[in-house]
Amino acid sequence: MAERIFGKIKENVRLDIDHFILKVDVFRHIEIKPGQFFMIRAWEDIPVLNRPFSVFDYKDNIIQFFIKIKGKGTELLSKLKIDEEIFLLGPSGNGFQNCENYLAVGAGMGIAPINYTSTIFNLETIYAVNTHVSYMNFSDSEFNVWTLDGTSGEKGNAIDAIKKFYNNKIHKGIIACGPEKFLEYLIKFCKEKNIPLQVSFEEKMACGTGLCMSCAKKVKDDIIKICQDGPVVRY
Repeated sequence: MAERIFGKIKENVRLDIDHFILKVDVFRHIEIKPGQFFMIRAWEDIPVLNRPFSVFDYKDNIIQFFIKIKGKGTELLSKLKIDEEIFLLGPSGNGFQNCENYLAVGAGMGIAPINYTSTIFNLETIYAVNTHVSYMNFSDSEFNVWTLDGTSGEKGNAIDAIKKFYNNKIHKGIIACGPEKFLEYLIKFCKEKNIPLQVSFEEKMACGTGLCMSCAKKVKDDIIKICQDGPVVRY
């Protein structure tokens, strides 16, 4: 159940010019399901809205968020210093469930909720990006890395990787998060192959509590609120 939590910055790790990992000490144990998210705020007035981020990792009362600088809010978060205060609302949303022996796939920033989930369930994990990035070793987890241009790991996209690694004698399904076009193709692919699938949707949010409808999305012929009915949806 979502609650208001005040924490302090334990560490703010800049990975490159656009990406960083924010480590927040919440000073107590919180039950966080893999795939859940928090609404985050570390400013008073502007920007008006909080920002939603999936949990990248969590242990010893430290919650980690993998963040890309895209606007004013994320820029402010990237500049937070050790011991500065931060406000969290969460954990929120439906997470990944019963995904033992699934193949995990994170495309681009979609690796954020996949990292924590693969750690909890000890899953074989694919990390697919367009090109080699300087922060490729940003996690303690071991990934099968795929790059579109072949500059790191194997050459190909996330679907190429799935076609190579998915084995129905080993894997019971797929969990994934990434760009919308990738997820659309993956949903069709898994439906054709009769592969159980759990998808975490990335969506802009305003309130993060299901009141404003800003994250409403058509999923499986229904309009759902990603913050409340998602972000993880089963197929």
